[in-house]
Order: sequence, then structure tokens, then C-alpha cells
Amino acid sequence: MDVSTSTAGLAILDYDPDGYDNIKLVYSGYYKPDKSISVLDMLVKARKHILDLAVEYSVDEFAIEQYIQFMKGKSSANTVIPLAVINTTVQLSILDFFNKETKVLNVLTIRHALKFGKELPKKEDMPELVAKHLGIEFPWVYKYNKKKKENEIAVEAGDIADGIAVALSFIKVKSRPIKPVKTKAKKKRAKKV
Repeated sequence: MDVSTSTAGLAILDYDPDGYDNIKLVYSGYYKPDKSISVLDMLVKARKHILDLAVEYSVDEFAIEQYIQFMKGKSSANTVIPLAVINTTVQLSILDFFNKETKVLNVLTIRHALKFGKELPKKEDMPELVAKHLGIEFPWVYKYNKKKKENEIAVEAGDIADGIAVALSFIKVKSRPIKPVKTKAKKKRAKKV
């Protein structure tokens, strides 16, 4: 899940728990909170939507992108506090309903897990990047532009890509082999007799 105050990008993947193989996209979509109702009612509806989806698809594990706590010039309490409330509500709901903790992944962990090569992907690269990992065409979402009288890629497509990226990186991070810690062998001292 990539949850924000405007749109939640949601994805469900099926995978082989023994490795990063045979990953299939089962569901991708987004949820837009109803901002015309009170904050508590909005949280209740969002919680219900996410839990209903998890039950319908028999979700076993949960991952969410960590909200950015502070970004100079880009975040404020008006941004951070609602994100913290929404993320925490989702995590507590999953813990309460499924008795499972939600894995929280920060943006850099997600981008490092999904990059090809050394360069970190940008946000706008996510749709094609997740499609490449899954070996699929990205499930673009279109909205009709009345002024131009044509379909355009919807903003929510980016949210969907971010939701898929969270799920993919969770699987990739989880399936990494644990590297043994290298230690220096202690030299044995010769004993004097």
C-alpha cells in the first residue's frame, strides 16, 4: 500500500515464498477518500475498503510505504500529521483484524530494491519499472479530458505504480539471502613450554 491523504495506491501480488520468482499481479487499484465527510468517517470508510479487499483476496502479508516525516521545503505539519494518522490507522486496523504487523518500507528501500543498475529510479519511472519486474504491460488508468475530448493517463496511475512498488520491494527484501557476517579469525598464540 502507498497511502496518502488524497489517494491510496493498492496492489496485491502472489509469489513463491522461497524466492523472488513467479510473482503475479493479482489486483491493482486505488482508493480516494471522501473528503466531504468528517475525518473519522473518512478513516472508517478507508479502513473498511482496505480490510474488505484483504479478506476478498485472502492477503497473508501487508506492507506500506512509510510516510515522509520531514522534507525541507516540501512538508509541513499539515501534510505530515494527516499522513501519520492514515498510515497508523491502516496499520492498527490490520493488526486488530488479522493479528498481523504491517511491514513499513521507506522510499529509499523501495527504490534500491527495484532499481536495475546503480541509479535510483525516479517517481515517474515507477509504472514502467514495476511492469518490467512483473513482465507485464502496466495497467494504466485513463480519465476522459472534456476539454481535449480524449482519454489521458490518470494521476492515479502513479499511485497504483507506487502500491505495486511497495509490494514488490517487500517481496524482494524478504527473499534476499542473509549474508554471513565476516569476522576476522583470531590468531592463536604459540604457547611457551
